[in-house]
Amino acid sequence: MRITERNLRQIIREELLRESPAGPVMYTGVVLSPGNVRGDQDDLAEITTVAHLRSKIRELGFSPQIPGWKTTLISDIHGHEVLNHHMTITPGALPKGHPLLDRLGESVELTVTGWGVDPDLGAAAWKVEISDPDLLPRSGNPHITAALSDSDVRPVMGSKIKSWKKLDEPFKVLGVIREIRAVVKG
Repeated sequence: MRITERNLRQIIREELLRESPAGPVMYTGVVLSPGNVRGDQDDLAEITTVAHLRSKIRELGFSPQIPGWKTTLISDIHGHEVLNHHMTITPGALPKGHPLLDRLGESVELTVTGWGVDPDLGAAAWKVEISDPDLLPRSGNPHITAALSDSDVRPVMGSKIKSWKKLDEPFKVLGVIREIRAVVKG
């Protein structure tokens, strides 16, 4: 029997699920809200969330750069949406003593400042500006993966994008600091 990386990950996930019925923490990140909300201040424009983040690709004219690419994808690894959905802070759970542990569930506003596409990687992403150093992703590249050339490309490839186009008008996204656990089936 040939064991692929995908098979090995599945075996590990199943074993971890047996040990922890809630499932292992797959990643910790700022998870975007599913719909639009309005800011509290008059000067704050509508905050863009998952629903509008996908439409921004077309609205800003980026669709021709990613013809036929996926902009929504439910992960077969953990059962959650992975595109236009979150900014990963760290794979897995936050380490003991991390300052964000006390902030789980807190709303966070991020500013999207750029767009990047790397056809060789098969990934496109939104560049995110981080003002809170505790939110800086372990990868050092704050972003929200937006599109993948096909379902075999892993969303983490968005963190490897080096070339970014600055947006003429940055916009806000609203999310919540969360630990995302695998969906327990059955």
